[in-house]
Amino acid sequence: MPEVTAPYRFVPLSNLIVYPSWANKVSHDKPFKDGICGEITIALKNQTPLCVGGQQSSSSEYEAGKIHFYRTPDGKPSIPGSSLKGMLKNVLEIASFSPMRQIEDQKLGVRDLTDSRNFYMDNIKSPKSGWLKFDEKKGWVIYPCSYARVHQQQIIDTFNISYKDWVDSQTVMDRYYKIGVCPDIKFEQTEEKNGKQLTDISHTQGNSGVLVMTGQPGAAFDKSKGAKKYEFVFFNTQEGAVEVSSTVMSGFRQIHQDTKEWQFWQNNINTLKHGVPVFYHTDGKSVRSLGLAMMYKLPYKNSIHDAVGHTNAQHINDSHKAGMADLLFGYLDEQEGASSLRGRVQIGFGMWQGNQPLLQFSPEVVLSAPKPTYYPAYIYQDGKGNGFNQLMQNHAKIAGWKRYQAKACEDYPRLESKVLQNKKVQVKLETLANDSQFQFKIRLHNIRPVELGALLWSLDFGESDKCYHTLGMGKPFGLGQVKLSVVDSHLMRNDSKDIEDETAWLAGCRIEFRNYMNKVFEANDIATITKWEDCDVIKALHEYATPSHDIDSYQYLSTPKEYADLKKQQYLDDFANNFHRYVPVEIHDPKQIKAVEYQSNIDKSIEDAKVQLVELAKAKVREQAKQSATEEEMALYEIEDFIAKAKQELTNTMKEDAHKILKESFTTYKNTFTDEQKTKLQTLSSELSEIVGTKKQLDKVVKQINKWS
Repeated sequence: MPEVTAPYRFVPLSNLIVYPSWANKVSHDKPFKDGICGEITIALKNQTPLCVGGQQSSSSEYEAGKIHFYRTPDGKPSIPGSSLKGMLKNVLEIASFSPMRQIEDQKLGVRDLTDSRNFYMDNIKSPKSGWLKFDEKKGWVIYPCSYARVHQQQIIDTFNISYKDWVDSQTVMDRYYKIGVCPDIKFEQTEEKNGKQLTDISHTQGNSGVLVMTGQPGAAFDKSKGAKKYEFVFFNTQEGAVEVSSTVMSGFRQIHQDTKEWQFWQNNINTLKHGVPVFYHTDGKSVRSLGLAMMYKLPYKNSIHDAVGHTNAQHINDSHKAGMADLLFGYLDEQEGASSLRGRVQIGFGMWQGNQPLLQFSPEVVLSAPKPTYYPAYIYQDGKGNGFNQLMQNHAKIAGWKRYQAKACEDYPRLESKVLQNKKVQVKLETLANDSQFQFKIRLHNIRPVELGALLWSLDFGESDKCYHTLGMGKPFGLGQVKLSVVDSHLMRNDSKDIEDETAWLAGCRIEFRNYMNKVFEANDIATITKWEDCDVIKALHEYATPSHDIDSYQYLSTPKEYADLKKQQYLDDFANNFHRYVPVEIHDPKQIKAVEYQSNIDKSIEDAKVQLVELAKAKVREQAKQSATEEEMALYEIEDFIAKAKQELTNTMKEDAHKILKESFTTYKNTFTDEQKTKLQTLSSELSEIVGTKKQLDKVVKQINKWS
């Protein structure tokens, strides 16, 4: 029984979209009064091997391809600014609840044979057949016809083809090459089998028809019970044509435009006697869908944009409104007459810091493209209903922002035997060893404090020591996990005031961003449920950026059959729990998102930041002191930690256990505590008693400690 695994997860997409109130005032030419210019130097260090792709050599029948690390003209490893920008922008888009823009409006197709009762089988049964042609006046049309099945052995015998040549020719193009494109034949109906009309064919006797091929997925016709055994005879073509709407034809093209089969038909379109053989379905007199095989790829009712719109149509439709990420990194609105904005944040090349980089090639791997058609993962599954949500449903929503799970170490998959023998699909990645270091500069122009705070948050996930970005190639294998840190800054205020302490200034900007996002949550009545940094969106972002030691849960499945098996109803809860357990932020009316007017309060934020920096420095000194503390000192530290936690949130369990931590320290070390430590214990016990309140057992221990001399 396969397990639900994949190297990626999804941060849920919310119907809350944050549009900064100052968006229409952003300019390169008109400075903000509280604006900032300058540059920040960032250090980058990788925890796992890193490959930022550069020059590539193609694979061959005998040797895997190679992807070399990107290099400067003088041969040093480097990281393009565009790669760094994409990495940071994605984190900022999620954290700032910016609109999801960079997503193609694609009409996906589905062929799902896993269950005879599923949505695909319901929609694909009883197809019609016909010839697809382009009419200069009407556009694309279908001339309906009848069809019957013919066994492949009949074709082999009639056209005098060797069995080996036939089974070796699995594609439509190869088989038509053997017999000619849609050859005319004679046929006679032989029987009805399971509701299917079967025929015998020849060159000389019977009714006139046309032989139509649809390829051979899987095993040869005589190798397994479930293998495809029949091709088709089209006959009795009608004179009246059925028009195909531009919408239906667009869906067909999006599914087929990159396939070799559709390119084959397009190349032969002017020489076809009848047209392109297709199967199709109708709603009344209108063509609903069409394809190049009887069990063709069915266009989903909803496109990806539709699914995004089911969360909030403003993600797609309000392209003239800018989110935080758009304001910082720029955006291009492709609608006619719409405005665009050049970014005010420019990211330079990541330059190698060192003498001799340690580079080596990875084992052979297979780099596969994402499969957004795999609806159990890519469509939001809430575990409700009788089956998986998918794009035939009007309520279907995308799963969210795709993120590869960070891993504690690199994890190259073991290639299956068939793949291992096929060098043409294999590549080796040139990787830099762990702990390699780069530096790059971020140049700022006319940035407001809240925007700089948002950028700083995206650099280190809100000062999280545990989180890593994923950069470059091989993310599914745990490659490219990098840590960023600020090493230097040179900032200037637009109002010409001096920045005396840039460290405190940057920390103040972080506070500005946090305060702004929390105010947005308050204005939209979300804060009563959760604060911004405590919401599931930020939790998910943090989790997937935190290296996991559970490598087995974040691997691709080995075979297509495993993916197909997991589409069964029994795995619905597994997908819901593994891929979709985080809840998006939902507001009551997404059409009425309440904006928050931002008023810079940077001076106060800087003072608050200074207090926090002092506390952080104390905490750091305290943690260092713990490393060499005596048992008596550690006992007092533990009481201090308990008190600090109680001040944050005092639970009933903590109230009941408060006396225990005091009593244990008192009884264990009362004879070894120094006078100074005795005094400190008495102070801590009084403080704890004040926080917890009257408790018989606690009062008793505190009284004993206070009498102690």
